[in-house]
Amino acid sequence: MAPKKVVEKLLPTTMVGSYPRPHWFKHQLLGRDVRVAFKEVEHEEAYTDAVATVINDQENAGLDIVTDGNMWYDDYGRHRLVLLVSVRAHSRVRAHAQSASVGDRRRPERGQGVPR
Repeated sequence: MAPKKVVEKLLPTTMVGSYPRPHWFKHQLLGRDVRVAFKEVEHEEAYTDAVATVINDQENAGLDIVTDGNMWYDDYGRHRLVLLVSVRAHSRVRAHAQSASVGDRRRPERGQGVPR
């Protein structure tokens, strides 16, 4: 009897850690529980769009296992830099995050879905 095949690929590809946030996703939890923050429709919609964009980037890159990119975490790096350094640091971090993007990261229009 032949051994049962468990996975399609011996070493499926994925990513670990936080993915760079799309430049338009500026919502922060600010110490709130994510379930409380999502009571704000705008926050939940922006999160859903950000996750769809991140997943699309990973699919376009050919990853086998995609993640939400930790979009539900606060952007601690940007938040701390703004507080400690200045508004100038904020613009440098945003510029770096935008240059690290993969694929089309524009926010989809309502009802349009993710750009493919």
